[in-house]
Amino acid sequence: MHFRTPTSGPATRIGSMRAFTLIELLVVIGLIALLTTFLIVALSGAFGTARRASAESLVQTLGQGVQAFYNDFNFHPPLVIGQSGGGITTPEMQTNVANAYRDARAHSEWTLAIYLLGIGDINADGRFSEADTGAPAFGIRDPGRATRAWRTANQTNAEHRPPTTGRIYGPYVEPGSVERYLQRVRVTGTATQINETASGDVFLYRILDPFDVPVRYYHNWRFRDSDGNIDIRLAPVELRSADSLRDQIERGDANFDLAGDRHLVSSPFSILAAGDRADRFVDNNGNPTAPFGDVVLDPGTDARIELPYRYDQPITKADLPDRFGVQLRNFLGSNVRFAQ
Repeated sequence: MHFRTPTSGPATRIGSMRAFTLIELLVVIGLIALLTTFLIVALSGAFGTARRASAESLVQTLGQGVQAFYNDFNFHPPLVIGQSGGGITTPEMQTNVANAYRDARAHSEWTLAIYLLGIGDINADGRFSEADTGAPAFGIRDPGRATRAWRTANQTNAEHRPPTTGRIYGPYVEPGSVERYLQRVRVTGTATQINETASGDVFLYRILDPFDVPVRYYHNWRFRDSDGNIDIRLAPVELRSADSLRDQIERGDANFDLAGDRHLVSSPFSILAAGDRADRFVDNNGNPTAPFGDVVLDPGTDARIELPYRYDQPITKADLPDRFGVQLRNFLGSNVRFAQ
């Protein structure tokens, strides 16, 4: 009588198992790579959505701060358009206020930090102190009704004299809510250098959106022609709706849909974040910047082209040729706006 040994069965089963073939192994690796790609795309989309939601929340917070400022002073924060003689400059200080707004293209990156938070080396003494806004910490004292920038702040450092007594206003946004978005910049004329120090220069702050692009504050753009008629084509392109601009580009006249831009007629100010940034766009120093829609890339040469802002006459079809149509609509669709 013959008996099967205890190990003979398992040995037979082990021997019958086969290894993966090379093709099967490659298929598995390919599936893993494909699933990884899907996961990366999904996560990127989720991160982008989250950042856009943060941008919307940020501009909403800043917009409410501007409204609170207006409630206190009965005027909206002026555009800070540069520095002259060691102090900040606003259009109200210029001989021709309308031209100053036009030259500034109706927006500023510096206004919100100064007037909502009360920070910035406005008198150019190399440090941020109570001598700048009159407040020992966040907030400001009355910036004045005439120049709207603490008396003659554009003349000399010595003449920059904010009030030293009375109420401290603001801050108009919670400092902790925007602290992570603040960027300190040395301003010399029209040039800016981030986080560098030099005696006598003005140090200002700007608020970045979650895509690391400075938030723009728009004020006093025009939307009426010389006869007083509403013409939305006079507004900065980047504040426009994509559909309205598309009609203007395609038709080349004023017969376009006004509904999407109706808010520009009644809004005294607007706050704009660029949303998704495009690394192909760089400034003069080679730093990536965001496509708001006032600058485009020539499809043939990738050259930067700044769209005109004439302030007193509409942009024509010649200024917005068809080759920019898709690009501009994408930019305007990416922008995050607050308008009141």
